[in-house]
Amino acid sequence: QGSGSAAELTCGSHIVKTDVPKSLGGRNTAAQPMELLIAALMGCETATATYVARHMKPRLPLRRIAFEYSAERNDAGAQELPIEQKPQHEARLTAIRGTAHVHLAAGAVETLDRIALLQELVEQR
Repeated sequence: QGSGSAAELTCGSHIVKTDVPKSLGGRNTAAQPMELLIAALMGCETATATYVARHMKPRLPLRRIAFEYSAERNDAGAQELPIEQKPQHEARLTAIRGTAHVHLAAGAVETLDRIALLQELVEQR
């Protein structure tokens, strides 16, 4: 359900809210949909890495992954007027770049080769 530019969605037993900034006509009461899309990607990466680490032989003692990322989007298409005409620019993500920082359980030590293997296995999935 929604009100203006804000939306409230039920995902299983969870409620997810979105909105847009005031400059785009919203109330800025929640994350923008594009921000949630990127957050969902990071969540998928984390869940996959956790699963892979648990099944590596020997098990990789993953504690958490911290992401530093940036995303690029051409907003011109989404805001282009007149609204009845096809936009000259596509409103879509053009790039997502970032780094995942792997944090191991306290006292655990792993080789860079094993961390690289974790990355490779996650990317395959």
